[in-house]
Amino acid sequence: MLALALVTLLAAADSPVVSVMYFDNDSKDPELEFMRKGLTDLLITDLVAWEGVRVVERTRLEDVLKELNFQQTKYVDKASAAKLGKVLNSTYLIYGSMLMLSGGKLIVTARLVQASNGEVLLTVKEQDERDKIFDLEQRLVNQLVAKIDAKLSANDQGRRKAKVPNLETLVAYGKALDLSDQGKIDEAQAAMRAVVSKSPTFLLGRERQTELLKAFEEYQKKKKDLIAGRVLELGKMVEEAMKDESKFDALTKEQKERYLSMRMLKGRFLARVMKQYLTNRDENFRVARKGSEGKALLAMRDWAENQRRFISEYARWVKQHGVVSSGVSLAPSFSYRPSDAEAQLIQDSKIGDSGLRDEDLETLAEFVLLGRVTDGTSFTVAPTLGAADPKETKAVNEQLDFEIKNALSRHTAGDKQAEWQATRLLQFRAKVAVSEGNLDEAIGFFQQVLDAFPTGSSATSVEKRIKDLLEGRTNELSALEDYQAAIKTCDDMKIRKSHDILRKRMLKSGLKAIDEYAADLEKACLPATNRTQGAFSQIYGYLAHDAAAHDDCERYLAYYRKYLELNGSIYDMFSHAKNRPWCDISPLKNDVTYLHARLDDDRDFSDMTRHVVSILSIDKTVLTVGASTQGPRVPGGEEESFDLRLERQKDGKYVCAQARWRRSNGRYIEGTCKVSLAKMTPNENGPGFDEGTFDALFPKSYEVVPGVMRDIKLSKGEFRVRRQ
Repeated sequence: MLALALVTLLAAADSPVVSVMYFDNDSKDPELEFMRKGLTDLLITDLVAWEGVRVVERTRLEDVLKELNFQQTKYVDKASAAKLGKVLNSTYLIYGSMLMLSGGKLIVTARLVQASNGEVLLTVKEQDERDKIFDLEQRLVNQLVAKIDAKLSANDQGRRKAKVPNLETLVAYGKALDLSDQGKIDEAQAAMRAVVSKSPTFLLGRERQTELLKAFEEYQKKKKDLIAGRVLELGKMVEEAMKDESKFDALTKEQKERYLSMRMLKGRFLARVMKQYLTNRDENFRVARKGSEGKALLAMRDWAENQRRFISEYARWVKQHGVVSSGVSLAPSFSYRPSDAEAQLIQDSKIGDSGLRDEDLETLAEFVLLGRVTDGTSFTVAPTLGAADPKETKAVNEQLDFEIKNALSRHTAGDKQAEWQATRLLQFRAKVAVSEGNLDEAIGFFQQVLDAFPTGSSATSVEKRIKDLLEGRTNELSALEDYQAAIKTCDDMKIRKSHDILRKRMLKSGLKAIDEYAADLEKACLPATNRTQGAFSQIYGYLAHDAAAHDDCERYLAYYRKYLELNGSIYDMFSHAKNRPWCDISPLKNDVTYLHARLDDDRDFSDMTRHVVSILSIDKTVLTVGASTQGPRVPGGEEESFDLRLERQKDGKYVCAQARWRRSNGRYIEGTCKVSLAKMTPNENGPGFDEGTFDALFPKSYEVVPGVMRDIKLSKGEFRVRRQ
């Protein structure tokens, strides 16, 4: 269970769930087709403002309708209603129709349907002037909600989000939503911007514009990874140029050079294809996307196979056209230059140039063992191909050892170029060994360099590298050492620092590494002590962020739940969540209570995590919102508490009359306050939740130095408290 001091299970877990379907357009005006989505979004936004009812998001409805290929009409039969209700996990469905009369009157009919059996529970019809669509919509919702539960109450401020000024705005808004549903994010963003510009008071339009702007930024980021346009043309050009591999040896030197350039470009094209199955929020470190691991593995194998063919063809080109001069093996000069049209295509594809480099075995090994690859921009793939398929690791290492042995033999025979080749490959083998924590193996490879070339140009640097490794003067092993120390000692600081090992583990296991790392720590160091509880809470927060960074929102929520179980800061969680909007934190928000603010604008006031409740007086004139700390915040101090006293006015609204804070010295300070209630539970004596924002000022309450007092200010406060 989640810690009771922080988390309460959602008391309204049995609240009815409502799905609003798209209303039919019974008018002949095709423009009103776009109003269908706009009206649905208005109804959803309005219903969300009612405490005690949960509403399925329109984007979820859109996904389900596409998934089921559901052809919606106003006559939803009982079987279809049951099917939709089950998939959408809904208690009720709302659907209906719109009709525009010749005189400018608009008629909207809505039906409330029991999802389980398709029974129509209520049919309501409203008529009004076309530009009074908001008033009409509000009357519809009032009647529908009354049928669902007459005791439900609404937040007027929340309902005002749906206040659309006229029908023209609603149609334009619906068009923007439709463009977004089609994936035309750039057009949708421009359309929604026009809606807000023309109707600046339409709050729902403003919110959707902000969402679309973020989506547009994401789209622009993803766009450069897509296989489309000029990149697709380049792929076709490469395939055409390489359609008959069997004739490679019969080609002229110049034809071979063009062929090799195309082979290299194909590798970059295949790396771009690979990106389609990898996460993209961290452009330098990309992980096989959850659910696409198999496709990612196939793409990695395609790239590796292409690289192996390049190595073979490049070696044959060198053998056929290379020379040996003064005991040095030299590759032939590379003179191929693409045509102007080809050069422009390569440039437009942003996939690098066509210049031939020594793209040999080391490039293959970098990819298989370390995950490094380029499509014009270098990035790392996790898990590596070698980790996903150990046979690939074995094959590459055997090939490296063969080439090292071959280079050493050629050096003995007088080939001066072989020293550079052998040294480079041995140092690469050592680098891989260090990255895996195999210190002895790494030193062994470095020693082979010294044994073979004791006076070579690399001897001094290699000797220094060996000493650094032996004496621990390297940062490359620190992550592994911290992790091992955390497992062995369960020291809180070592636990915190052990997170640095995760990226290395992801190279082995991909997203599963998150769970494997957490399981290792938990097995060694749970249950948490007073000293390690904060460390584990921090680690769970880190792991939640790691999951979100790679679009694994399920793991994101799972680790934030663990974070809350160990009394992680809810304020920090929600603050971080704002930077990760693609993962919906609301399932956790529905499960927690909180009261937090900014203290004097520069510190967090977020320790009030116990007894986070509200109490309504018997005569309903006073609502008290309060919380307390989990024991003293300072050594030798007392438990602190904080509460806001809200008094009911003649108009029925509650206004904050007093803020009171019991400090660690046991003394109370009192101050002024402002509270804005966003939601109040309709159940006056609980269960349910009250939500809102607050500011408070405690004049001359803090003694800076003897005799000098200053104010204490709480700002940007938020609360979600359980009614008792």
